[in-house]
Amino acid sequence: MASKRMLKVVHAVSTAWFILCAAYLLTTALRQAGTAWWVIFSLGGYSAVITFFLLSIYLVAIYRGVRRSSIKAEYPLTSSLYYMAFYDVCPFVGAMAGLLSAWGASGTVSMVNMISIGSLATTFFVWIVIDPTVGYVEMILPSSRALRHQRIAAAKAEQNRLKQHTRQILDQVTERELSTRQKWQPVLEPLAKTLAVLMDSPYTDYRQKQLAVVEMGSAAWRLGGIECMRRLREMAVANHKCSTTRLSPDYISAWWDGIGTWRIQGPSIRMV
Repeated sequence: MASKRMLKVVHAVSTAWFILCAAYLLTTALRQAGTAWWVIFSLGGYSAVITFFLLSIYLVAIYRGVRRSSIKAEYPLTSSLYYMAFYDVCPFVGAMAGLLSAWGASGTVSMVNMISIGSLATTFFVWIVIDPTVGYVEMILPSSRALRHQRIAAAKAEQNRLKQHTRQILDQVTERELSTRQKWQPVLEPLAKTLAVLMDSPYTDYRQKQLAVVEMGSAAWRLGGIECMRRLREMAVANHKCSTTRLSPDYISAWWDGIGTWRIQGPSIRMV
């Protein structure tokens, strides 16, 4: 764990060093071309391509590092600690190579230029050329291909298992709901018929009808909660055949308001 944390720190530092070298070389090249400082700073918008390029390299490095750590068996070389350490320190290796090649050169500027060029070239060559090539070679090895096929097959099997498990849960829920409705049916049928008769009867004994409807709603709540109350209302409306409705179904919703978790929904009550 400590070694992985150290590699992350080294990788962040080396990436910052790489970006610094690239920015230095770009600025130096513009200055040697006789560009003024105000022009260099104004080229920030045009350097977005270079910034995007450097960011892409960094994201590719992160992606490959995460991928290697997740499937180490398929990448025995590039996922090893020694390779990852070399991968992370290659900007500094390039800087050392540039320093050695510039040893004895006249002027500090020339030495700094060679260090930056060595770091930039080495990092680009290792991250963009060598690492993808080695990774591809590892990927086509027979052992890696066999492990990849096993991993894909295991992932498909797990996906199928989850689908089957989900299907079983849905079937159980559906079966439980049907069983519950079958248990409700003998009790709800007479209540629904009585409620439908009340809806079709003339508008008399308003208070008595309200008390009867509230009592039926309370009975449905005690039997199966809000779902049972909805089922009773649906059955009552389905049994309601009269074309000249005396009592609107909206009265049921209004009179049941406050029974358990039943709340008024839909249009307000009205007389027909």
